[in-house]
Amino acid sequence: MTRKNGSFTLALAICGLTAPAALAQVGGPVQKGDIAFGLSQFDSTLSAQLVRGAVHQGDWTTQNFLQGMEFDNLGGNSHNARGNLLCLNFGSSSSGGTLWSLATDGTDVATQLYAFDGTNETLTRIGGLSVSPDNTKLAQIGNDSGSLIILAYTAGDGSGNGSAGPLLEETFFAATGATQGTTWLDNDTVLAFLPGFTIGDADLVSYDVNTNSTTVLTTITGLAGGSAFTDIDYNPMVSPFVYAAYSSFDGATHNTLAVFDPTNNWSLVNRIDLSISMQTTREVALGFNNNTPTLFVSSYGGDNADPGPWIETLDITDPTLLTDDSSVDFYRADPIDSAFNGIDYALTESGGPSDCLTLDVQNLVAGDRAVFTVSGGTPGVKGVTVYGLQAGQTVVNNIAGYCATFGIKGVRQDKVLGGLNKSFDANGDISFGVPIPANAAGTAVLFQSAMRGTCPDECISNLVQAVVQ
Repeated sequence: MTRKNGSFTLALAICGLTAPAALAQVGGPVQKGDIAFGLSQFDSTLSAQLVRGAVHQGDWTTQNFLQGMEFDNLGGNSHNARGNLLCLNFGSSSSGGTLWSLATDGTDVATQLYAFDGTNETLTRIGGLSVSPDNTKLAQIGNDSGSLIILAYTAGDGSGNGSAGPLLEETFFAATGATQGTTWLDNDTVLAFLPGFTIGDADLVSYDVNTNSTTVLTTITGLAGGSAFTDIDYNPMVSPFVYAAYSSFDGATHNTLAVFDPTNNWSLVNRIDLSISMQTTREVALGFNNNTPTLFVSSYGGDNADPGPWIETLDITDPTLLTDDSSVDFYRADPIDSAFNGIDYALTESGGPSDCLTLDVQNLVAGDRAVFTVSGGTPGVKGVTVYGLQAGQTVVNNIAGYCATFGIKGVRQDKVLGGLNKSFDANGDISFGVPIPANAAGTAVLFQSAMRGTCPDECISNLVQAVVQ
């Protein structure tokens, strides 16, 4: 059953958008490559950590019991360190869970955006948070209700603000009593990894927000029983595959990681067991570790005799090469108990003062001609637009008059689109077309622009991530 709600003004008033005073966040502001580690602690000073390079960098301290963690996609920039950090408080069976926004600008602000208290959906504890690529919708699954709940999201500016309200509830979507993960295939399609109604099965499921249709894409079998926890992640900026984790505990830990190919009928690329190399898995996040595509996995750490949840890593340069029990210790939140925790990786860092240009890309279609528009430049000054296939960092220090830190790995002269002689017109715009190869469909590409003559300061655009249609 699908419930839709076209207006959410009332819900915002009921939820009561309240934010504590802006205290200084130790270790902030957030940078690209940082990890948010939600530890769901009663003590708010221990509930949410900022991790940088496997080192505890700082904390958010104003809200307790934070578990699910997702950097929003401010400006269409995936998991943006300059957006807000969205978090879930799992909640209680009597009052339901809550959604929070944490500041990433170095202030210690936490604002409640929504309460799953039964006002606009079935009252439920909550998990499995994910953000649509265009930053307009949030998905999560009710632990008590089994509903898929989609919220309309209006982003803030990284100060722990923003707003959210009900969009739709798909009831009877999943089994109850388990924390189940979601991610987005595109702006209108949610992916979820759900324990099956047959013990030992798990279903990879898609949900179309426009048609309210649910499709079981594929199923894996032979999983252990016991209490279950799943999570799932997809981000073509890091890897073209979908990563789904399933854990259960029946007196012993059972961890399974499955990798699926969305371009090949959801075929199983690999399936490994991680039951020995790490504790019971919780949330997963895609990112980079020393420029290597990496799956970061958080784990149970609630043993009083040996407290401290680990973040583990898996090198996913070629996921077909992953082997059983190959996770590597990366960071431990020692000595904090955390039976249930969450994790996300800040993949980009766009939207701050250096973003003095705006880049827009239209008609990115294989065999057709894409249109690029750069605006906000100085009339008569030259600008350049570059592209790449992998997120990373390329620093240009007064080369051909440009100073820029591109959020793209391996930028060089052959990665320039439209040539080096484009100049901003009287309106401060540059517009040009580029033919897209006919065989490029499905390719994830990154684009960014810069203006000449600003050294030593930088004048760059937002980072555009798109998949060729």
